[in-house]
Amino acid sequence: MIRSILRAALEAIGLNVFVTANGQEAVELTSRVQVALIILDLTMPRMNGLAACQCIREQPGHAKTPIVILTSTLEKDAAAAASRVGATAYFVKPFRPALLLQALSQFLPITDAARALISRNADRANGIAQPASAPVRVMRSTRSGSDDMLDRNKNILNVLRG
Repeated sequence: MIRSILRAALEAIGLNVFVTANGQEAVELTSRVQVALIILDLTMPRMNGLAACQCIREQPGHAKTPIVILTSTLEKDAAAAASRVGATAYFVKPFRPALLLQALSQFLPITDAARALISRNADRANGIAQPASAPVRVMRSTRSGSDDMLDRNKNILNVLRG
């Protein structure tokens, strides 16, 4: 269900979205296809998100690709472990799609008009109610170092365990 929500939101703003069933498929796909953003879960079959993130980082052309971890894992050291293997950002489920899309927009190759629409929708969603979970937290931004790559590529890889 979460993959479907994210896919619909990302496709609605004009992005191509690839969805794989597990971490190993994500690693294999990124070895063949250049993507602008990768979204992984920590708990995936065949290869967890940490291992997938590390393998993707080791591939040519993915040193600066934003890799976002979106997970329900609340373990104390999970965000630090994700950072150590090269994750760009770490978000905790549950989430409000409009607010997550706003947080992801810094990594997305989208127009200023799409960015403004995302911001308006996030402002509306934030005004309705605050989520019960911890707030979304970005570990570090790679936007400035990857503008050229993001502007050339609208492919997003979304690998989440339902």
